[in-house]
Amino acid sequence: MTQPDSPTRRILLRSGLGAAALLVPALPAAAAPAEFDAWRDGFRGRALAKGISQATWNRVMARLEPDMTVFKEMRNQPEFKEQLWQYINRRVSDWRVINGKAALAKNEALFARIEKDFGVERGTLLALWGVESAFGDPLVQQNHMRPVFPALAA
Repeated sequence: MTQPDSPTRRILLRSGLGAAALLVPALPAAAAPAEFDAWRDGFRGRALAKGISQATWNRVMARLEPDMTVFKEMRNQPEFKEQLWQYINRRVSDWRVINGKAALAKNEALFARIEKDFGVERGTLLALWGVESAFGDPLVQQNHMRPVFPALAA
């Protein structure tokens, strides 16, 4: 059976969600600690010394505010609230196995290089990628997606 040339429903939904995410303002975060501005100013020098351009710094970091809600979410992680077998049964699904095999095949060279350079087995990385982001699928993880830089800044 041949595939139609039109985009799949998944591609259309993913594109629509991505566009909507860009248009929706971020949820207000709890107030940043008073020390954050001082940390950001101090970190700026280190970043520039490592080759980050002033333009890149200004675009990414100048107005960055930490997403303090991540600390509440950290305390609600299922790893801390579920029994081991319950946790495993909920996360090792047919969907994750099938999509994990596809993600590994698609990124085999990258996984091999990481395994060689850093000694981290591809199975471990693949499992973490699948559990933490559903292999980057925003349709599966839409309730858990957070902008990366504000979350890391916290």
